[in-house]
Amino acid sequence: MDIAEGNASKLVLKDLRDLYLHKVLPIEELTSFTRCGNCVLHEGDFESPPIVLLIGPYSAGKTTFIEHLIGRKFPGERVGPEPTTDKFVAIMRGDEERVIPGNALTVTPGTPFNGLQKFGNNFLTRFEGSQVKESPILEHLTIVDTPGVLSGEKQKSGRSYSYAEVLEWFAERSDMIILLFDVQKLDISDEMGDAIKSLEKHYDKVRVVLNKADSVSHQNLLKVYGALLWSLGRVISAPEVTRVYIGSFWDEPLKNEET
Repeated sequence: MDIAEGNASKLVLKDLRDLYLHKVLPIEELTSFTRCGNCVLHEGDFESPPIVLLIGPYSAGKTTFIEHLIGRKFPGERVGPEPTTDKFVAIMRGDEERVIPGNALTVTPGTPFNGLQKFGNNFLTRFEGSQVKESPILEHLTIVDTPGVLSGEKQKSGRSYSYAEVLEWFAERSDMIILLFDVQKLDISDEMGDAIKSLEKHYDKVRVVLNKADSVSHQNLLKVYGALLWSLGRVISAPEVTRVYIGSFWDEPLKNEET
């Protein structure tokens, strides 16, 4: 895209934003249009790049997957075999490397997260932004990492906010939703099942990825693939068979080149 095309795109977005904020939004508020389940757009929604939402069980390799995509580590990341990501983290392009607390990020001009304030301080303390200075792919999209989902009722009752409601908020505004699974951990817990069901209105955006495929043999990979399809069939109410993308998304040498 040359400079002239870039300026034209900015002018079009500015006109669309002004048209919505000054003409369409007042009508939506007057008619209570948002009660029909449609979200109100904020100024940042017109200026921010597309959002990719990443969901999966703990230790499925979500953080490493993001590293692989953006080609580097990002501020505030934590990687380990135990549950490490306990917050919603928005990885985005910025002028400096830093971590932005959720309370500050939701009032930062040019970001699409203003609507998250309705979930209160209990959620905002579990939300943060990670600004990355140099990453070509983040020029064109923002990646939202989510807390790894554990098994059992303890985690669900221990949350001070509604995980499913927050997930649905992000899903509605995301352009792609990636469900990431580990070949060694295919069990879909109750909370993971609830999370997938909350995405029902957005199944057209969902892509299922089976990660760490190089850690098993080719024969076992076929068994794992079948088991994952069976598990997904219990929670995804779609007539078509879910397409699953298989790979090993990290920068280390493959453990099993056969797969």
